Amino acid sequence: FTPTPRRGWDRGVKERLYLRGKIYWCWYYDSQRKLIRETTTCTDRSAARAVLRRREQEAQGAAPQRKSYVSLGDVLTALETWVEGNTTPENTHFVKAKCKQLRSGLGETTDVHSLPKSDLKAYAAARLLASKGPRTEKTISRYTVKRELKVLIQALTHANGEGLVKIDLAPLKVDFSAPYVPRKRWLSRDEFKALVEATPEHRRLWIVIATYTAARASEVESLTWEDVRGKTVHIRGTKTAKSDRIIPLHPALATALGKKGRGALTPRGRTSREIYALRASALGSTPRRPTTSAARSRAGFFRQA
Repeated sequence: FTPTPRRGWDRGVKERLYLRGKIYWCWYYDSQRKLIRETTTCTDRSAARAVLRRREQEAQGAAPQRKSYVSLGDVLTALETWVEGNTTPENTHFVKAKCKQLRSGLGETTDVHSLPKSDLKAYAAARLLASKGPRTEKTISRYTVKRELKVLIQALTHANGEGLVKIDLAPLKVDFSAPYVPRKRWLSRDEFKALVEATPEHRRLWIVIATYTAARASEVESLTWEDVRGKTVHIRGTKTAKSDRIIPLHPALATALGKKGRGALTPRGRTSREIYALRASALGSTPRRPTTSAARSRAGFFRQA
């Protein structure tokens, strides 16, 4: 069977494909206007179209343009340079540490255009396997490897935005699950003091009450002077019935409260974002959103105060 060229057939790839059984065949013209008919060996239409385009380019004497060589080291260096001038020193140190490990595991001179997904999977498997060796001093967690792969995707995304490369990142994203285990972190006494000093006057009592009562934000804001009875504080639970409780009044909290008054102990209003920003300012770090444990008890970071 030889298809007869009709008007408009050479305007699109779709019309130059036809099925013979389950295999797509194609026809096209070479540079001498000679009709060529051959199989694409493909059963998928999109794959057959790609084969047809490539063969047409070869037949017309126009070889497909080769992508310029860009090393993995250049991509990671570009990310490090950007991070150094746009984020905190802590984040810069984190990114550089991950980039160093990526250079060691994937190779400094690896061409990012020829970086297959299988290499990333092999990299992750090798990292986890190496951590179980007898000479390894520190066990590498899955979460650590996941963050390394995430930094690689961030580096490629940044390189795409800067015009350094042009890569489709979807095929490179590895489905590498790692359960997140939040690190327990408490402020020292000096850090707590610095936090209180960095807080506006109208919010200092809020922090002191949250610290010495371990109450939720809504519970702190619902406290009134009537709840302070002698040497106890009545925390009226706002989440569940069992959260309603009476706790001892800490001497430091009694000193902060001062003379007995009327009404609410603290001003009402959303305080989470403000408090966490102040905490970050006191510690010299980047503000972060509250974790799940901190959302349950805002005093979670202040227990050692």
